[in-house]
Amino acid sequence: MNRFSLPGAVVALFVAAFVAVSSVGCSSILGFEDFTRDADDAGADATVDANPGATVDANPGSALDASSDTGRACDAASCPNGCCQNGACVETPTVSACGRGGSACTACDAQKADTCNGDGCRCGAGAACGDGQTCKNGACACTGAGCTCDATSCPNGCCQGNACVTPSAFATCGKGGGACTACNAITADACSATGACQCGVNAACKAGQRCVGGKCECDSATCAGCCDGAACVTPTSTQKCGAVGKVCTTCAANVTDGCTAAGACVCGTGAPCAAGQRCEGGKCVCNATSCPAGCCSGTTCTTASLTACGVAGAACTACSAATANVCGAGGKCQCGAAASCSGTTPNCCGACVNLQQDDANCGTCGHACVNGFSCVGGSCSCFTGTVCPSGQCVSLCTQTNCGTCGTACTAPDRCKPAGATCACF
Repeated sequence: MNRFSLPGAVVALFVAAFVAVSSVGCSSILGFEDFTRDADDAGADATVDANPGATVDANPGSALDASSDTGRACDAASCPNGCCQNGACVETPTVSACGRGGSACTACDAQKADTCNGDGCRCGAGAACGDGQTCKNGACACTGAGCTCDATSCPNGCCQGNACVTPSAFATCGKGGGACTACNAITADACSATGACQCGVNAACKAGQRCVGGKCECDSATCAGCCDGAACVTPTSTQKCGAVGKVCTTCAANVTDGCTAAGACVCGTGAPCAAGQRCEGGKCVCNATSCPAGCCSGTTCTTASLTACGVAGAACTACSAATANVCGAGGKCQCGAAASCSGTTPNCCGACVNLQQDDANCGTCGHACVNGFSCVGGSCSCFTGTVCPSGQCVSLCTQTNCGTCGTACTAPDRCKPAGATCACF
């Protein structure tokens, strides 16, 4: 036996002491009691990692692997609203970890996107920028010498030069890579989601209208013609005539042929034609079309009468009161129901008579000769007898006036013609 050999327990004790001294440093030499206590404390404080391959989370605030709590892997079922990164579910997607439905997180290109809405990388409210574009202030802008703004690079906005503007706005309205348009504040009040200027929920107003309270209106502020409801009619016509911004009216047919700038219906340059007239060639005329039941006295339609006789737009004729007393239905001068008078009975008194010798119409119509007088040369005369004091024209050779007025013969006497005396013969 080697004289330097020591029992195994002693050897073990010294090894433990060496380890303890090494762990606390060599700045002091402890007594055996202190050494034993320190060795025990060191043994109590020492931690043995049961899983040397475990990952220590350097960011206690980040999401943990879903399997650490549930035992399940990160997938669509365990992470429906986020994306999976290193086995952990990122519940709130970001530009650096973008995705949804348990898909693998992807990092958005910082040059082409500035946000992630869960469905994908976005630039502002639109899609991520295309090639040659950079996302600035929520909108895609072309960069580089070869940059072109078009339907491919700017599908959700409009192009202002080579800059893609999205979303569309009232001053920059458009979509699909078309040129941006500034909506007219008179005819529109909004830019639709489809990139069209509109008034309220409808299309932008037409020329001559203006957008008021989301509706198109017509008034003198914008309409140079007349207003047919909300529509502005210009130029005006006989069908729609009116002053600027006023209600359109229809000019009367056949008596007008135009509408002035002031909104007045006219025939040529004058006023509309009167009743019984017709506007032809810019002038008011009277003819069979305009005056079917009367006659035309110049350009005036006149109802048929004794002084203006005619029909169907023919020229009026004045009937002679001596030969006629009515204008017949055929537009002819008549005496009663017969033709106008002439020849031996040239005068009309409801019938044709000779005023020179007609006892009923002596001299004038209706002047009758009475008390025995007769019409001679147009005057009532007593040329065949004697005018008695009674005013009668009598023959003095009658039973009641024999020889003198009032001398009556008594029977058996009779008035004897010779000498006009009463005698019995």
